[in-house]
Amino acid sequence: MMMNSPARVKPNNIGAASISGAEVQLGVRLPLETRLEVAYSFVDAINERPSATQEGRKLSYRSPHRLFARLDRRGDRLEGFAQVEISSATPRNAYGTAELPAQVRVDAGAGARVAGPLWVDLQVRNLLDDRTQQDLFQYPLPGASFQATARARF
Repeated sequence: MMMNSPARVKPNNIGAASISGAEVQLGVRLPLETRLEVAYSFVDAINERPSATQEGRKLSYRSPHRLFARLDRRGDRLEGFAQVEISSATPRNAYGTAELPAQVRVDAGAGARVAGPLWVDLQVRNLLDDRTQQDLFQYPLPGASFQATARARF
């Protein structure tokens, strides 16, 4: 994929690539209505196009390693979760000269049933307030953000 002005992505056929990988996911029910979920993925995406500047380089926009873990509890009156997402450095171009750095994001939230089906939830994203994180286009991602929600759960 190539970035095009203004920050659009369109497919770019490189001619030849070798892509292999694996993904593992585990979900476990724990005591006290708690659940643990862990997922890992590995992608080895290599440009095989005969080129002095691109052959053998990692394909852009494909993070080689991603790890996700979530612990949550859903009860009759209280619920909550904590999760972490980790991604390794991600190539941003076909020449191996630019990359998105490795990133770690931690999110958490809690909710309580206040009356009948009415719940109030509080959630924080980017709990570590890491303001160095960027999206694939190098736009900065927000620091810690907080959200309060009222909802009905039937």
